[in-house]
Amino acid sequence: MKKTHRRKIALLLMCAVLAATTFLNAAQAKTSFLPEQQVGTVLFYVVNSAGEEILVSQTDVAQMNANLPTNAEVHNYSILDSMVTTVHQESQGFSLADFIDYAQGKSTVSALRNLPLTWNGTDTLAMWTLDMTTYGDLNTFTHDYLDGTPRYNFPLLYKYWNYGTQDYYDPDGVMTRDEVIDYILENGEPASALLGVRNFSQRYILTTDKFNIQDYDMENTWVSRDTDLSPTGWLDNERALRIFIPMSEAELRNKTATANNSRHHTFAVKLDMAQRPVIASLGSVPAPTGYLTEDNDNYYVHFNCADSGAAIYYNGYYSITTDMPSVRYTEPIRVPKSAVPTGKFTINAHAVRDGCTDAGTVQLTLKTSDAPRTQVYTTPTHGAAGGSVMIPVMIQGNPGFAGFSFEFSYDTDNLTLTGIAKGDILRDFDEGMFTGNVAGNRVVFSSAADLTQESGEILRLTFTVKPDATEHMFSVLLSLADGYNENFANAAGQNIYVDFSDTGPSVLTPEYIRGDVNGDEEVDMADVAMLSRYVAKLTELTDAQQLAADVDDSGEVDMADVAMLSRYVAKLVTW
Repeated sequence: MKKTHRRKIALLLMCAVLAATTFLNAAQAKTSFLPEQQVGTVLFYVVNSAGEEILVSQTDVAQMNANLPTNAEVHNYSILDSMVTTVHQESQGFSLADFIDYAQGKSTVSALRNLPLTWNGTDTLAMWTLDMTTYGDLNTFTHDYLDGTPRYNFPLLYKYWNYGTQDYYDPDGVMTRDEVIDYILENGEPASALLGVRNFSQRYILTTDKFNIQDYDMENTWVSRDTDLSPTGWLDNERALRIFIPMSEAELRNKTATANNSRHHTFAVKLDMAQRPVIASLGSVPAPTGYLTEDNDNYYVHFNCADSGAAIYYNGYYSITTDMPSVRYTEPIRVPKSAVPTGKFTINAHAVRDGCTDAGTVQLTLKTSDAPRTQVYTTPTHGAAGGSVMIPVMIQGNPGFAGFSFEFSYDTDNLTLTGIAKGDILRDFDEGMFTGNVAGNRVVFSSAADLTQESGEILRLTFTVKPDATEHMFSVLLSLADGYNENFANAAGQNIYVDFSDTGPSVLTPEYIRGDVNGDEEVDMADVAMLSRYVAKLTELTDAQQLAADVDDSGEVDMADVAMLSRYVAKLVTW
Protein backbone atom coordinates (compact mmCIF):
# COMPACT_ATOMS: atom_id res chain seq x y z
CA MET A 1 0.00 0.00 0.00
CA LYS A 2 2.00 2.90 -1.31
CA LYS A 3 1.20 6.34 0.06
CA THR A 4 2.07 9.76 -1.27
CA HIS A 5 5.49 10.95 -0.17
CA ARG A 6 5.41 13.73 2.40
CA ARG A 7 8.32 16.00 2.94
CA LYS A 8 10.08 15.93 6.29
CA ILE A 9 10.67 19.38 7.73
CA ALA A 10 13.64 19.30 10.06
CA LEU A 11 13.50 21.75 12.88
CA LEU A 12 16.54 23.01 14.65
CA LEU A 13 15.09 25.20 17.40
CA MET A 14 17.76 26.65 19.58
CA CYS A 15 15.34 27.77 22.27
CA ALA A 16 14.95 31.25 20.92
CA VAL A 17 15.65 33.47 23.82
CA LEU A 18 15.58 36.79 22.03
CA ALA A 19 14.39 39.82 23.97
CA ALA A 20 15.44 38.34 27.28
CA THR A 21 13.36 39.72 30.09
CA THR A 22 14.58 40.07 33.62
CA PHE A 23 14.35 37.38 36.15
CA LEU A 24 10.92 38.04 37.57
CA ASN A 25 10.04 41.49 36.34
CA ALA A 26 12.48 44.37 35.87
CA ALA A 27 15.48 44.70 33.58
CA GLN A 28 18.83 43.81 35.05
CA ALA A 29 20.44 47.04 36.17
CA LYS A 30 24.12 47.61 35.52
CA THR A 31 26.12 49.93 37.73
CA SER A 32 29.06 52.00 36.51
CA PHE A 33 32.48 52.63 37.99
CA LEU A 34 32.97 55.75 40.11
CA PRO A 35 34.29 58.97 38.54
CA GLU A 36 36.82 59.35 41.36
CA GLN A 37 38.39 57.56 44.31
CA GLN A 38 35.89 56.86 47.04
CA VAL A 39 35.49 54.56 50.02
CA GLY A 40 32.04 53.02 50.15
CA THR A 41 32.48 50.69 53.12
CA VAL A 42 34.97 50.52 55.99
CA LEU A 43 35.93 47.03 57.16
CA PHE A 44 36.61 46.72 60.90
CA TYR A 45 38.82 43.81 62.02
CA VAL A 46 39.98 42.58 65.41
CA VAL A 47 42.99 40.31 66.01
CA ASN A 48 42.08 37.30 68.15
CA SER A 49 44.23 35.29 70.58
CA ALA A 50 45.30 32.99 67.72
CA GLY A 51 46.63 35.95 65.75
CA GLU A 52 43.81 35.75 63.20
CA GLU A 53 42.28 38.89 61.74
CA ILE A 54 38.53 38.45 62.15
CA LEU A 55 36.11 40.78 60.42
CA VAL A 56 33.83 42.40 62.98
CA SER A 57 31.69 44.50 60.68
CA GLN A 58 31.25 46.24 57.35
CA THR A 59 30.38 49.88 58.00
CA ASP A 60 28.82 51.99 55.26
CA VAL A 61 30.41 55.45 55.04
CA ALA A 62 27.20 57.08 53.80
CA GLN A 63 25.39 55.67 56.82
CA MET A 64 28.11 56.97 59.12
CA ASN A 65 27.61 60.40 57.58
CA ALA A 66 23.86 60.16 58.04
CA ASN A 67 24.28 59.10 61.67
CA LEU A 68 26.30 62.23 62.47
CA PRO A 69 24.07 65.10 63.59
CA THR A 70 24.08 68.14 61.34
CA ASN A 71 25.39 70.25 64.22
CA ALA A 72 28.09 67.77 65.23
CA GLU A 73 31.14 69.41 66.78
CA VAL A 74 33.61 70.76 64.23
CA HIS A 75 37.16 69.85 65.20
CA ASN A 76 39.91 72.24 64.09
CA TYR A 77 43.49 71.15 63.56
CA SER A 78 46.57 73.25 62.83
CA ILE A 79 49.59 71.21 61.73
CA LEU A 80 52.72 71.40 59.60
CA ASP A 81 53.47 69.44 56.46
CA SER A 82 56.69 68.47 54.75
CA MET A 83 56.89 71.51 52.42
CA VAL A 84 57.19 73.00 55.30
CA THR A 85 54.05 75.09 55.66
CA THR A 86 50.93 75.26 57.75
CA VAL A 87 47.87 73.15 57.12
CA HIS A 88 44.40 73.94 58.41
CA GLN A 89 41.98 71.06 58.83
CA GLU A 90 38.38 70.78 59.95
CA SER A 91 36.37 67.65 60.54
CA GLN A 92 33.25 66.13 61.98
CA GLY A 93 33.47 62.47 62.88
CA PHE A 94 34.13 59.86 65.55
CA SER A 95 36.72 59.67 68.27
CA LEU A 96 38.65 56.44 68.00
CA ALA A 97 36.87 54.93 71.00
CA ASP A 98 33.49 55.98 69.57
CA PHE A 99 34.33 54.48 66.18
CA ILE A 100 35.23 51.15 67.78
CA ASP A 101 31.87 51.12 69.60
CA TYR A 102 29.97 52.20 66.48
CA ALA A 103 31.61 49.67 64.16
CA GLN A 104 31.25 46.86 66.70
CA GLY A 105 27.53 47.61 66.95
CA LYS A 106 27.20 47.07 63.19
CA SER A 107 28.37 43.44 63.37
CA THR A 108 25.90 40.79 62.25
CA VAL A 109 27.48 38.29 64.69
CA SER A 110 26.12 38.57 68.23
CA ALA A 111 29.29 37.14 69.80
CA LEU A 112 31.28 39.96 68.19
CA ARG A 113 28.77 42.63 69.16
CA ASN A 114 29.12 41.52 72.78
CA LEU A 115 32.88 40.95 72.72
CA PRO A 116 34.75 43.12 75.27
CA LEU A 117 37.01 45.44 73.27
CA THR A 118 39.55 47.84 74.74
CA TRP A 119 41.31 50.95 73.50
CA ASN A 120 44.06 51.92 75.88
CA GLY A 121 47.78 51.62 76.57
CA THR A 122 49.63 49.71 73.86
CA ASP A 123 46.48 48.65 71.95
CA THR A 124 47.00 49.55 68.30
CA LEU A 125 44.79 50.68 65.45
CA ALA A 126 46.08 50.12 61.92
CA MET A 127 44.65 52.05 58.99
CA TRP A 128 44.63 50.64 55.45
CA THR A 129 44.12 53.29 52.78
CA LEU A 130 43.15 52.89 49.13
CA ASP A 131 46.62 53.67 47.85
CA MET A 132 48.47 51.23 50.11
CA THR A 133 49.00 47.49 49.58
CA THR A 134 48.74 46.75 53.31
CA TYR A 135 48.26 48.50 56.64
CA GLY A 136 51.94 49.46 56.99
CA ASP A 137 53.92 50.73 59.96
CA LEU A 138 53.27 54.37 59.06
CA ASN A 139 49.55 53.78 59.40
CA THR A 140 49.69 51.85 62.69
CA PHE A 141 49.23 53.82 65.92
CA THR A 142 49.08 52.94 69.60
CA HIS A 143 46.49 54.34 71.96
CA ASP A 144 49.30 55.97 73.94
CA TYR A 145 50.47 57.84 70.83
CA LEU A 146 47.04 58.92 69.61
CA ASP A 147 44.94 59.40 72.73
CA GLY A 148 47.45 59.01 75.57
CA THR A 149 49.60 61.98 74.54
CA PRO A 150 48.32 65.55 75.16
CA ARG A 151 47.52 67.07 71.77
CA TYR A 152 46.39 70.52 70.72
CA ASN A 153 44.96 72.73 68.05
CA PHE A 154 47.13 75.85 67.72
CA PRO A 155 45.06 78.72 66.28
CA LEU A 156 48.05 81.09 66.48
CA LEU A 157 50.29 78.87 64.37
CA TYR A 158 49.24 80.61 61.14
CA LYS A 159 50.04 84.13 62.41
CA TYR A 160 53.43 83.24 63.83
CA TRP A 161 54.70 81.15 60.93
CA ASN A 162 57.14 82.70 58.45
CA TYR A 163 56.28 81.21 55.04
CA GLY A 164 59.56 82.50 53.59
CA THR A 165 62.00 81.12 56.18
CA GLN A 166 59.70 78.24 57.10
CA ASP A 167 60.13 78.86 60.78
CA TYR A 168 58.43 80.46 63.77
CA TYR A 169 58.74 84.24 64.13
CA ASP A 170 57.00 87.31 65.55
CA PRO A 171 55.72 89.53 62.72
CA ASP A 172 55.69 92.44 65.21
CA GLY A 173 59.36 91.84 66.14
CA VAL A 174 58.70 91.73 69.89
CA MET A 175 59.13 88.06 70.91
CA THR A 176 62.06 85.75 70.31
CA ARG A 177 61.55 82.49 68.42
CA ASP A 178 61.36 80.44 71.64
CA GLU A 179 58.94 82.95 73.15
CA VAL A 180 56.76 82.65 70.06
CA ILE A 181 56.63 78.87 70.46
CA ASP A 182 55.74 79.24 74.15
CA TYR A 183 53.04 81.76 73.28
CA ILE A 184 51.53 79.50 70.59
CA LEU A 185 51.55 76.61 73.08
CA GLU A 186 49.99 78.67 75.91
CA ASN A 187 47.08 79.53 73.59
CA GLY A 188 46.68 75.99 72.29
CA GLU A 189 43.31 74.25 72.59
CA PRO A 190 43.21 70.61 73.79
CA ALA A 191 42.27 68.36 70.89
CA SER A 192 41.97 64.66 70.24
CA ALA A 193 42.47 62.36 67.27
CA LEU A 194 39.42 61.86 65.08
CA LEU A 195 38.22 59.54 62.35
CA GLY A 196 36.67 62.17 60.14
CA VAL A 197 33.58 61.58 58.04
CA ARG A 198 32.99 65.20 56.94
CA ASN A 199 36.33 66.84 56.30
CA PHE A 200 38.33 69.61 54.75
CA SER A 201 42.07 70.17 54.63
CA GLN A 202 43.90 73.12 53.09
CA ARG A 203 47.63 73.86 52.83
CA TYR A 204 48.64 77.53 53.22
CA ILE A 205 51.69 78.92 51.45
CA LEU A 206 53.21 82.37 50.87
CA THR A 207 50.63 84.19 48.76
CA THR A 208 49.02 87.60 48.72
CA ASP A 209 45.92 87.86 50.91
CA LYS A 210 45.73 84.15 51.56
CA PHE A 211 42.18 83.37 50.45
CA ASN A 212 41.12 86.87 51.54
CA ILE A 213 41.10 85.90 55.20
CA GLN A 214 43.52 86.65 58.01
CA ASP A 215 46.12 83.93 58.48
CA TYR A 216 45.56 83.82 62.23
CA ASP A 217 41.76 83.51 62.06
CA MET A 218 41.22 80.09 60.58
CA GLU A 219 38.80 78.46 63.00
CA ASN A 220 35.69 76.94 61.34
CA THR A 221 36.67 78.58 58.04
CA TRP A 222 35.33 75.84 55.83
CA VAL A 223 32.20 74.97 57.75
CA SER A 224 30.92 78.48 58.52
CA ARG A 225 32.52 81.14 56.34
CA ASP A 226 31.04 82.26 53.05
CA THR A 227 33.66 83.72 50.74
CA ASP A 228 34.40 83.13 47.07
CA LEU A 229 36.83 80.32 47.84
CA SER A 230 35.31 78.91 51.00
CA PRO A 231 31.53 78.74 50.75
CA THR A 232 29.51 77.32 53.59
CA GLY A 233 29.26 73.55 53.55
CA TRP A 234 32.64 72.62 52.07
CA LEU A 235 33.12 69.83 54.55
CA ASP A 236 32.59 66.63 52.57
CA ASN A 237 33.16 62.90 52.82
CA GLU A 238 34.93 62.46 49.47
CA ARG A 239 38.12 61.38 51.24
CA ALA A 240 36.53 59.69 54.24
CA LEU A 241 37.41 57.96 56.36
CA ARG A 242 40.31 60.24 57.28
CA ILE A 243 42.29 60.15 60.49
CA PHE A 244 43.15 63.53 61.98
CA ILE A 245 45.97 63.71 64.52
CA PRO A 246 46.56 67.04 66.31
CA MET A 247 50.11 68.13 67.16
CA SER A 248 51.77 67.44 70.50
CA GLU A 249 53.99 69.94 72.32
CA ALA A 250 57.10 68.07 71.19
CA GLU A 251 55.97 68.10 67.56
CA LEU A 252 55.31 71.83 67.75
CA ARG A 253 58.70 72.63 69.27
CA ASN A 254 60.55 70.38 66.80
CA LYS A 255 58.64 71.64 63.73
CA THR A 256 57.61 68.04 63.06
CA ALA A 257 55.69 67.66 59.82
CA THR A 258 52.70 65.52 60.84
CA ALA A 259 50.35 66.16 57.92
CA ASN A 260 51.19 62.78 56.37
CA ASN A 261 49.70 61.13 59.45
CA SER A 262 46.25 62.40 58.48
CA ARG A 263 45.76 59.52 56.06
CA HIS A 264 42.67 59.71 53.88
CA HIS A 265 40.57 57.13 52.03
CA THR A 266 40.80 54.63 54.91
CA PHE A 267 38.81 51.50 53.97
CA ALA A 268 39.96 49.05 56.65
CA VAL A 269 40.70 49.49 60.36
CA LYS A 270 42.32 46.75 62.44
CA LEU A 271 42.25 46.72 66.25
CA ASP A 272 45.03 44.70 67.87
CA MET A 273 44.65 44.77 71.65
CA ALA A 274 47.46 44.03 74.06
CA GLN A 275 45.19 41.37 75.54
CA ARG A 276 43.86 39.72 72.43
CA PRO A 277 40.35 38.33 72.83
CA VAL A 278 39.65 34.62 72.83
CA ILE A 279 37.13 34.19 70.05
CA ALA A 280 37.11 31.64 67.25
CA SER A 281 36.76 32.46 63.60
CA LEU A 282 33.53 31.25 61.98
CA GLY A 283 35.50 30.16 58.94
CA SER A 284 37.70 31.46 56.17
CA VAL A 285 36.27 33.22 53.15
CA PRO A 286 38.07 32.31 49.90
CA ALA A 287 39.22 34.87 47.38
CA PRO A 288 36.63 35.97 44.83
CA THR A 289 36.80 35.17 41.13
CA GLY A 290 35.42 37.10 38.19
CA TYR A 291 34.85 37.31 34.48
CA LEU A 292 33.70 39.70 31.75
CA THR A 293 30.68 39.68 29.51
CA GLU A 294 30.13 42.21 26.77
CA ASP A 295 27.85 43.96 24.34
CA ASN A 296 28.81 46.18 21.41
CA ASP A 297 30.01 49.12 23.51
CA ASN A 298 30.78 47.87 26.99
CA TYR A 299 32.29 45.14 29.09
CA TYR A 300 30.51 44.03 32.26
CA VAL A 301 32.47 42.93 35.30
CA HIS A 302 31.02 39.99 37.25
CA PHE A 303 32.27 38.59 40.57
CA ASN A 304 31.63 35.29 42.30
CA CYS A 305 32.74 33.69 45.54
CA ALA A 306 32.61 30.03 46.58
CA ASP A 307 31.12 31.32 49.85
CA SER A 308 27.72 32.41 48.55
CA GLY A 309 27.07 34.43 51.73
CA ALA A 310 30.21 36.53 51.39
CA ALA A 311 30.16 40.20 50.47
CA ILE A 312 32.48 41.12 47.61
CA TYR A 313 34.22 44.48 47.33
CA TYR A 314 36.03 45.92 44.34
CA ASN A 315 38.11 48.90 43.33
CA GLY A 316 35.42 51.35 42.30
CA TYR A 317 37.78 53.70 40.43
CA TYR A 318 39.13 51.64 37.54
CA SER A 319 41.40 54.41 36.27
CA ILE A 320 43.78 53.50 39.13
CA THR A 321 44.04 49.73 38.98
CA THR A 322 46.22 49.56 42.10
CA ASP A 323 43.57 51.06 44.40
CA MET A 324 42.20 48.76 47.06
CA PRO A 325 38.61 47.44 46.98
CA SER A 326 36.05 49.34 49.04
CA VAL A 327 32.86 49.45 46.93
CA ARG A 328 30.39 46.64 47.51
CA TYR A 329 29.49 44.51 44.52
CA THR A 330 25.74 44.14 43.97
CA GLU A 331 25.39 43.77 40.21
CA PRO A 332 27.55 43.64 37.07
CA ILE A 333 29.63 46.80 36.58
CA ARG A 334 29.73 48.57 33.24
CA VAL A 335 33.07 49.70 31.80
CA PRO A 336 33.40 51.17 28.29
CA LYS A 337 35.31 49.04 25.81
CA SER A 338 37.32 52.13 24.92
CA ALA A 339 38.87 51.92 28.39
CA VAL A 340 39.88 48.28 27.92
CA PRO A 341 41.48 48.09 24.45
CA THR A 342 43.21 44.77 25.20
CA GLY A 343 39.99 42.99 26.21
CA LYS A 344 41.58 42.19 29.57
CA PHE A 345 40.50 44.08 32.67
CA THR A 346 42.61 44.25 35.84
CA ILE A 347 40.85 44.96 39.12
CA ASN A 348 41.33 44.37 42.84
CA ALA A 349 38.66 42.47 44.74
CA HIS A 350 38.07 41.18 48.27
CA ALA A 351 35.48 38.76 49.66
CA VAL A 352 34.51 38.97 53.35
CA ARG A 353 31.97 37.82 55.90
CA ASP A 354 31.42 39.03 59.48
CA GLY A 355 33.02 36.68 61.99
CA CYS A 356 35.42 35.16 59.46
CA THR A 357 38.96 35.48 58.29
CA ASP A 358 39.50 35.95 54.57
CA ALA A 359 42.00 35.63 51.77
CA GLY A 360 42.59 39.38 51.61
CA THR A 361 42.73 41.50 48.50
CA VAL A 362 43.47 39.76 45.22
CA GLN A 363 44.21 41.29 41.83
CA LEU A 364 42.18 39.70 39.06
CA THR A 365 42.71 39.90 35.32
CA LEU A 366 39.31 39.30 33.78
CA LYS A 367 38.47 38.14 30.25
CA THR A 368 35.27 37.19 28.46
CA SER A 369 36.71 33.73 27.88
CA ASP A 370 36.58 33.18 31.66
CA ALA A 371 32.80 33.50 31.74
CA PRO A 372 31.14 30.28 32.92
CA ARG A 373 29.57 28.32 30.11
CA THR A 374 26.24 27.31 31.47
CA GLN A 375 24.48 26.37 28.24
CA VAL A 376 20.79 26.35 27.36
CA TYR A 377 20.09 24.72 24.01
CA THR A 378 17.95 22.31 22.03
CA THR A 379 18.89 19.26 19.99
CA PRO A 380 17.85 18.84 16.32
CA THR A 381 14.21 17.74 16.16
CA HIS A 382 12.27 16.47 13.19
CA GLY A 383 8.73 17.36 12.24
CA ALA A 384 6.32 16.93 9.35
CA ALA A 385 4.09 19.46 7.61
CA GLY A 386 0.68 19.43 9.27
CA GLY A 387 1.96 17.56 12.31
CA SER A 388 3.09 18.43 15.82
CA VAL A 389 6.61 18.53 17.16
CA MET A 390 7.98 18.74 20.69
CA ILE A 391 11.19 20.71 21.19
CA PRO A 392 13.09 19.88 24.42
CA VAL A 393 15.01 22.80 25.96
CA MET A 394 18.12 21.54 27.74
CA ILE A 395 20.58 22.96 30.27
CA GLN A 396 24.19 21.86 30.76
CA GLY A 397 26.75 23.04 33.32
CA ASN A 398 24.04 24.27 35.70
CA PRO A 399 25.68 25.87 38.78
CA GLY A 400 22.31 25.87 40.55
CA PHE A 401 19.45 28.17 39.53
CA ALA A 402 16.31 29.24 41.33
CA GLY A 403 14.63 31.19 38.56
CA PHE A 404 14.60 32.26 34.96
CA SER A 405 12.51 34.37 32.66
CA PHE A 406 12.75 34.60 28.88
CA GLU A 407 10.78 34.74 25.66
CA PHE A 408 10.76 32.62 22.51
CA SER A 409 11.23 33.67 18.93
CA TYR A 410 10.64 31.20 16.11
CA ASP A 411 9.78 30.86 12.43
CA THR A 412 6.12 31.91 12.45
CA ASP A 413 5.83 31.21 8.71
CA ASN A 414 6.19 27.50 9.38
CA LEU A 415 5.45 27.01 13.08
CA THR A 416 2.80 27.84 15.66
CA LEU A 417 3.63 27.59 19.37
CA THR A 418 0.88 25.59 21.06
CA GLY A 419 2.29 24.59 24.43
CA ILE A 420 4.95 25.31 27.07
CA ALA A 421 5.49 22.70 29.78
CA LYS A 422 8.05 21.81 32.43
CA GLY A 423 10.88 19.56 31.35
CA ASP A 424 12.01 16.49 33.26
CA ILE A 425 14.16 18.21 35.87
CA LEU A 426 11.54 20.86 36.61
CA ARG A 427 8.80 18.25 36.89
CA ASP A 428 10.88 16.44 39.49
CA PHE A 429 11.49 19.72 41.33
CA ASP A 430 8.18 20.33 43.09
CA GLU A 431 9.04 23.70 44.59
CA GLY A 432 8.57 26.98 42.81
CA MET A 433 6.24 28.84 40.50
CA PHE A 434 6.04 28.08 36.79
CA THR A 435 4.15 30.07 34.19
CA GLY A 436 4.17 29.38 30.46
CA ASN A 437 2.43 32.07 28.42
CA VAL A 438 1.84 30.70 24.91
CA ALA A 439 0.22 33.89 23.64
CA GLY A 440 3.17 35.99 24.83
CA ASN A 441 5.81 33.38 23.94
CA ARG A 442 7.10 33.73 27.50
CA VAL A 443 8.04 31.44 30.36
CA VAL A 444 8.83 32.29 34.00
CA PHE A 445 10.08 30.04 36.77
CA SER A 446 11.02 31.00 40.33
CA SER A 447 11.79 29.12 43.51
CA ALA A 448 13.16 29.79 46.98
CA ALA A 449 15.69 26.99 46.55
CA ASP A 450 18.27 26.20 43.89
CA LEU A 451 17.72 23.43 41.36
CA THR A 452 21.15 21.84 41.31
CA GLN A 453 20.95 19.03 38.74
CA GLU A 454 23.95 19.60 36.49
CA SER A 455 22.17 18.94 33.21
CA GLY A 456 18.80 17.92 31.84
CA GLU A 457 15.59 19.06 30.23
CA ILE A 458 14.09 22.23 31.69
CA LEU A 459 11.27 22.92 29.18
CA ARG A 460 9.20 21.31 26.48
CA LEU A 461 7.87 23.51 23.69
CA THR A 462 5.15 22.10 21.48
CA PHE A 463 4.69 23.45 17.97
CA THR A 464 2.29 22.71 15.15
CA VAL A 465 4.02 22.62 11.77
CA LYS A 466 1.82 24.42 9.27
CA PRO A 467 0.37 22.18 6.51
CA ASP A 468 1.74 24.39 3.76
CA ALA A 469 5.28 24.46 5.18
CA THR A 470 7.47 24.02 2.13
CA GLU A 471 10.99 24.76 3.33
CA HIS A 472 13.44 21.88 3.23
CA MET A 473 15.21 23.27 6.31
CA PHE A 474 14.91 26.09 8.78
CA SER A 475 16.29 27.00 12.17
CA VAL A 476 15.67 29.34 15.05
CA LEU A 477 19.00 30.10 16.68
CA LEU A 478 19.51 30.44 20.40
CA SER A 479 20.77 33.91 21.12
CA LEU A 480 20.59 36.73 23.61
CA ALA A 481 19.24 40.04 22.42
CA ASP A 482 21.95 42.28 23.89
CA GLY A 483 24.76 39.82 24.54
CA TYR A 484 25.14 40.39 28.28
CA ASN A 485 21.84 40.33 30.19
CA GLU A 486 21.42 37.49 32.64
CA ASN A 487 17.98 35.97 32.83
CA PHE A 488 18.93 33.18 35.22
CA ALA A 489 19.60 33.68 38.94
CA ASN A 490 20.23 31.54 41.99
CA ALA A 491 18.49 31.60 45.36
CA ALA A 492 21.11 34.00 46.76
CA GLY A 493 20.10 36.54 44.10
CA GLN A 494 23.32 36.16 42.11
CA ASN A 495 23.05 36.32 38.34
CA ILE A 496 24.08 33.31 36.27
CA TYR A 497 25.65 34.03 32.92
CA VAL A 498 24.03 31.69 30.41
CA ASP A 499 25.48 30.88 27.00
CA PHE A 500 22.70 30.54 24.44
CA SER A 501 25.02 29.41 21.66
CA ASP A 502 24.20 27.79 18.32
CA THR A 503 24.41 23.98 18.59
CA GLY A 504 24.83 23.19 14.90
CA PRO A 505 23.49 23.70 11.37
CA SER A 506 19.96 23.04 10.22
CA VAL A 507 19.24 19.52 8.98
CA LEU A 508 18.26 18.86 5.35
CA THR A 509 14.78 17.41 5.00
CA PRO A 510 14.65 13.82 3.62
CA GLU A 511 11.43 12.31 2.23
CA TYR A 512 9.55 9.51 3.93
CA ILE A 513 6.29 7.51 3.86
CA ARG A 514 4.22 7.69 6.98
CA GLY A 515 4.27 4.25 8.65
CA ASP A 516 6.98 2.86 6.32
CA VAL A 517 9.43 2.21 9.12
CA ASN A 518 11.67 -0.25 7.22
CA GLY A 519 11.78 1.93 4.08
CA ASP A 520 10.52 -0.67 1.58
CA GLU A 521 7.77 1.73 0.40
CA GLU A 522 5.08 -0.54 1.85
CA VAL A 523 3.22 -0.13 5.15
CA ASP A 524 2.58 -3.60 6.61
CA MET A 525 3.23 -5.88 9.60
CA ALA A 526 6.98 -5.79 8.91
CA ASP A 527 6.86 -2.11 9.85
CA VAL A 528 4.89 -2.89 13.00
CA ALA A 529 7.49 -5.45 13.96
CA MET A 530 10.43 -3.06 13.41
CA LEU A 531 8.65 -0.28 15.29
CA SER A 532 7.96 -2.63 18.22
CA ARG A 533 11.66 -3.63 18.37
CA TYR A 534 12.68 0.07 18.35
CA VAL A 535 10.33 0.96 21.19
CA ALA A 536 11.71 -2.05 23.11
CA LYS A 537 15.22 -0.63 22.47
CA LEU A 538 16.25 -3.71 20.48
CA THR A 539 17.16 -1.79 17.31
CA GLU A 540 17.97 1.71 16.06
CA LEU A 541 16.17 3.88 13.49
CA THR A 542 17.53 6.55 11.17
CA ASP A 543 16.15 10.10 11.25
CA ALA A 544 13.89 9.33 8.31
CA GLN A 545 12.69 6.08 9.89
CA GLN A 546 11.90 7.87 13.17
CA LEU A 547 9.89 10.47 11.31
CA ALA A 548 7.95 7.71 9.48
CA ALA A 549 7.41 5.87 12.78
CA ASP A 550 5.85 8.89 14.56
CA VAL A 551 2.45 8.09 13.08
CA ASP A 552 0.48 9.95 15.76
CA ASP A 553 2.51 13.17 15.18
CA SER A 554 3.29 13.53 18.89
CA GLY A 555 6.95 14.27 18.34
CA GLU A 556 7.90 11.07 20.15
CA VAL A 557 8.13 7.45 18.99
CA ASP A 558 6.52 5.18 21.59
CA MET A 559 3.91 2.46 22.20
CA ALA A 560 1.14 4.84 21.09
CA ASP A 561 2.67 4.77 17.60
CA VAL A 562 2.87 0.94 17.69
CA ALA A 563 -0.84 0.77 18.54
CA MET A 564 -1.87 3.25 15.84
CA LEU A 565 0.28 1.60 13.16
CA SER A 566 -1.15 -1.83 14.06
CA ARG A 567 -4.70 -0.47 13.68
CA TYR A 568 -3.77 1.14 10.36
CA VAL A 569 -2.35 -2.13 8.98
CA ALA A 570 -5.53 -3.92 10.19
CA LYS A 571 -7.55 -1.26 8.29
CA LEU A 572 -9.25 -0.09 11.47
CA VAL A 573 -8.10 3.54 10.96
CA THR A 574 -6.96 5.67 8.07
CA TRP A 575 -4.74 8.72 7.65
